[in-house]
Order: sequence, then structure tokens, then C-alpha cells
Amino acid sequence: MPSMKSDAFGQTPNPRFEEMGRILATNWWAIALRGVFAIIFGFVALFMPAVAILSLVFVAGAYLLMEGVFGIVSAWRAAQHHKRWGWLTFEGILNILAGLFAFFWPGWTVVAF
Repeated sequence: MPSMKSDAFGQTPNPRFEEMGRILATNWWAIALRGVFAIIFGFVALFMPAVAILSLVFVAGAYLLMEGVFGIVSAWRAAQHHKRWGWLTFEGILNILAGLFAFFWPGWTVVAF
């Protein structure tokens, strides 16, 4: 029986994990850049909390708008397959309205946060 390489714990390494490790090693700069942006956002949140909260409001508003569009698309597809679509439509419309509310009234959205 051929011997397989094993790690310090006696387990054979998964080739997918090895490939992922190689990809991460070649793209180390993307991970470092993400860390730098996280640190910058942390300093902004620490020294300018109003700016950080406002940016989170706009990110949440954009997320709600996208989620609403995806909900309506899901409802449309469910209706085409003769499945239940009512609550998906309701959720999609509600998410779009909440996203618009976040954009047009960010002060009230901060209070809601």
C-alpha cells in the first residue's frame, strides 16, 4: 500500500484546501488591502462616528433595495412554476420601501438602528 503524506495530526491533506492556499498566497495583496480598509473604517468609526453611522445607513438601504428586487424576482419565478408567491412579493415590496426610507430619511433610520 503506497504511503500518503499526512500532516502533524495524521490526516491526509485535502487537495482543494491546498489549491485554495496557493490562490490565497498569490493574492495576498487583496487580503492585505481588505485589512487596511477595515482598519481605516475602524478609525473613521472611532473618530467620526456620525460618518460611520451614515455610511452604514446607506449600505443597509442599498442592501434592502437589492433584497427587495431579488424577492420580487423570486416571486415572479415562483408564480411561473405555480408555487406560492404572495409572501415573496409582500417581502420584496416591504424591503424596497424600507430601502427607500433609509435613503430619503437617514436620520430616522439611525434612530431605528
